Amino acid sequence: MHPARFLLYLSLHVLAGTAVYAQQPMLISGHIVDHASGDPLSGAWVTAYNGNKTVGSVYSGDDGTFILHSSVSADAVSVTLLGYKVFRQDVTMPQEAMEIRLVRTNLEIKAASVRASVIEERGDTLSYTAQAFSDGTERALGELLEKLPGISVNASSGTIYHNNRPVNKFYVEGLDLMGNRYGVVTQNLPADKIARVEVLQRHQPIRALQGIDRSADSAINIILKESSKNAWSLGLDGMLGAPPVPRFSAYAMLSRFAKESQDLFLLKGNNIGNDILRELQEQQYFGKVRSFVVDTQNVDADFTTELRPARTELPLPSRYWYDNLSGLASLNHLVRTGNGLQFRYGLDGAAERFRETSFTREEIRLHGSESLTIEEQRSLTDRRYYSNLAASLEHNGADLFFSDELKVAGQWREASSTLSEGTPYAQHYDLPSLKLENLLRVTRRNRENTAFSFSSDTRFIRNTHQAGYTTRVYEALQDLSENRLRSENSAVFDFQTGALQWKGTGGLDLSYSSTRTQLLGLPDQDIPDAEQRFKLFSMKSHISLRSTFRLGASQWTASLPASLNLISAQGHLLAVPDFSPSLAVAFRFNPFWDLSASASYSQSHSAPESLIEAYIMQDWRTLARRDSLRRTSRLAISSQIRYSDPANLFFASVAGSYSRRGNDRVSAYEYTELLTLRSYLPVAIASDSFSTTGRLTKYFGTRVFVADLSGTGAWTDTDEFLQGRAIHYRDFSLTTELSLRILPAAWFSAEIKGSHTLSDIRGDSPLRFYTLRTEGAMTVRPVRALSLQLLGYGLWQRIPGQQISNTPLMDASAGWRFGKYELMLECHNLLGSTGFSRESISAWHTVSTVSRLCGRQFLLSLHAAL
Repeated sequence: MHPARFLLYLSLHVLAGTAVYAQQPMLISGHIVDHASGDPLSGAWVTAYNGNKTVGSVYSGDDGTFILHSSVSADAVSVTLLGYKVFRQDVTMPQEAMEIRLVRTNLEIKAASVRASVIEERGDTLSYTAQAFSDGTERALGELLEKLPGISVNASSGTIYHNNRPVNKFYVEGLDLMGNRYGVVTQNLPADKIARVEVLQRHQPIRALQGIDRSADSAINIILKESSKNAWSLGLDGMLGAPPVPRFSAYAMLSRFAKESQDLFLLKGNNIGNDILRELQEQQYFGKVRSFVVDTQNVDADFTTELRPARTELPLPSRYWYDNLSGLASLNHLVRTGNGLQFRYGLDGAAERFRETSFTREEIRLHGSESLTIEEQRSLTDRRYYSNLAASLEHNGADLFFSDELKVAGQWREASSTLSEGTPYAQHYDLPSLKLENLLRVTRRNRENTAFSFSSDTRFIRNTHQAGYTTRVYEALQDLSENRLRSENSAVFDFQTGALQWKGTGGLDLSYSSTRTQLLGLPDQDIPDAEQRFKLFSMKSHISLRSTFRLGASQWTASLPASLNLISAQGHLLAVPDFSPSLAVAFRFNPFWDLSASASYSQSHSAPESLIEAYIMQDWRTLARRDSLRRTSRLAISSQIRYSDPANLFFASVAGSYSRRGNDRVSAYEYTELLTLRSYLPVAIASDSFSTTGRLTKYFGTRVFVADLSGTGAWTDTDEFLQGRAIHYRDFSLTTELSLRILPAAWFSAEIKGSHTLSDIRGDSPLRFYTLRTEGAMTVRPVRALSLQLLGYGLWQRIPGQQISNTPLMDASAGWRFGKYELMLECHNLLGSTGFSRESISAWHTVSTVSRLCGRQFLLSLHAAL
């Protein structure tokens, strides 16, 4: 026998010996149809039992078929589907394909059982009754999702999280119309059209991998009310107001969500502070072979370079400070054919003008009592234009998965800033970008316990970015042009033996980039005029072996990925190894308690583009040099224990994490009166961080009273260089948050949120300061059709020597609903606040900012849902 094959067999036998086998594995398959019409039924929940114990479950596919892989033998199977009688039948082994006919029944929910059905758990599926958690103030789906236990929506990126992990799929009626741009749906689908929200825990989107590769992530499936299914729905929203004249917001969405085809056509625009371009951003999602951080100032993160006009982000709802004129159009269509093929396309276009006025004061504490102060009175105008065309074809069968997506996207930004009133300080950016991308994925199930997958993500990105900077001392010009071609390819082999799952991955990633940089105008600052051209070629081979096995009530996962990157840069050849082994375990003690823990170690390097050591001027006073292929090692340990009692609506969790990070380069800052140089020094450093979070949530009648209390403590060690001198300091922060929501009667509801943060910095300049944030809402309905609402926001900070007390920001509104229409009168910023102050502090750096707010506004709007 070949030595490699012998080692593989030996490893399988050693790990398989640790697993517990109750009985022989079993395969159950069948076809589910309507008893009267014979039509196939998709989405039926099939569960296999051994005695009273559940040993496997799966949903039926589009054609009504299902394949259920049970790790032990089953003696019975049940099928449930809303609107049909429960089906149950004994099974034998071996079992032929079953023909299951479900009989329709009238759905009845008795008053005594309503509380128990608010959150239903069937296998790995949690089903939330939307009306039970709604207080009537939610306009869009995203606002409703925020009120469901275990679900949160990131305010900046729009990413949906379940139990602090991003969802890997977002469905409406079982179909994925929007892909990784589901923000269009969450921000625009009316909340009153939602019947239920399903959380598909441990969801594997690829049917060919179900029973072989069990995912740790969850998916969201939105179930509409019967009146909104398979029917065209038109939503209209118009708003006019002042001052200045005119303030406006307009919205029109025509949509249809059916089982076989879906459509969404959206037009919207406003100048009242709604950042609608974020709805088009890609989320961390299934189908992406890379992970990325959503860039909130670029619609597509691939368009980000070091040349970027900095916008100020305020910790307030955007309508108070986001001075904009925005428009967006989105056309989306999905159709699923009888043979299981799914075709989807989307066309998006958006434009925005954003303006900002602020005053910033930076204080850099240097040696001893010496300090440097930089003041900037800035007026920024930033214009963005974005377009995207994407089309995909997908077949998700029981034995074969195939998908191919083609995208063409472009963005152009033009930004101008006046930096000091009455002086020549200014900067200007011209940032055009283009991207072509093709994402291909294929999975083939060879037998009931093995599958092979291949994926390829190929992108071409063209950034031609320029910036000009003018001061009293110099006029500088920065040119940064990039052509990047990346092809990330991987092949995966999945197989299962009893309770043991294996995943082997091998891949080859190719990238080529040509970069041209030019910096002119700084010879008097000891930075000579220079034009530099760089070419980089990278060939990265990577392998990974992952094993998952069940031992009693636990699931263990061990992973060992490694890679070798060969980089050719300017005639030099480098070999860069990376590796990151990890171990994770999850215990499900009983229906209420579960525990998860993980440990990982990684050694990695920054992107090959960091070898380009040219000076990049990021703003009028900041020069930056890349990190020259910085090497990072990281040890991370985390754990979480959760208690979940849906019947009594009580949820609790405690989580903790520790990490130790080492780098062979350290961040360094050199400040002068005119310029700041940011770079990395070849000095090895190590830092530690630790955090712990606890959370308690209790629902008393789902809406009568809801209390949510959480607390987070975090410690970090940091090393940096300032003016050539090493600085070491420690940060400690303790944040407590309390949220109370009450609906004691149909005519009154209220919600209040508050957070308090204590920050303590220990180092050369110890500091301690406090931050308090509050947010509240109250709604009164004197009569059924009339709704009066008051909203409030506030932020206060206490810092040694001063206290920042911002005037509370308040909104008031009155709405009258008649039929499918609602007329609203609103007043934003009721107290007329014109400025917002805050400070951010580090061991040696303090930034004080006063930002202009949009002022008081009066708005009259009409909402319609047809």
